[in-house]
Amino acid sequence: MAPAEPDAATLSKRPGVDTKGEVKTQLARMEALVRDLLDYAKPWRIEKAEIDLAAAIA
Repeated sequence: MAPAEPDAATLSKRPGVDTKGEVKTQLARMEALVRDLLDYAKPWRIEKAEIDLAAAIA
């Protein structure tokens, strides 16, 4: 199991941590995940094509 991400209060107390930059980074990660899920959920496009059944089975 992955370690828990620090909360906003913890991030703001750590020296050298750019909270605004961290939020932007995490938002970009979430945006990519949502985009991937939406692409995965798109209906398939099925196209008819003639094939050589004997060659496909062999």
